[in-house]
Amino acid sequence: MVLKNVASEILEIKSFDEYKFKGKLVLPEGNSKISKLVIYIKGAGPNTYYVDFFPEYYSNNGIAFFSYNKRGVYEGDNPSAIKEIKKEEYKTYLPSNCVEDIFHIIKTIKCIEWLE
Repeated sequence: MVLKNVASEILEIKSFDEYKFKGKLVLPEGNSKISKLVIYIKGAGPNTYYVDFFPEYYSNNGIAFFSYNKRGVYEGDNPSAIKEIKKEEYKTYLPSNCVEDIFHIIKTIKCIEWLE
């Protein structure tokens, strides 16, 4: 899927325990400052940052969108496909770690100059 009228960037987020994971930030083009951000938190099970139609919907409405790989999950050449699940890393996908990961996502994204 090719997103129209948006800018996107793959970010690497470092969490509280030094674990690093990837996420995709999608920003609407043409806005000098963006005041709204949706962080897409997927349900249970292994997931990558790939999301089909949400990024375009939100960016068309002036809202930034961020989705991320769960711990231990790595995307393939086609981001919608999971290339690998590293079991030892995936075992750290715990509710308490998820909360900390989201906190560090917010902390990292707040440093981006396009966002208010």
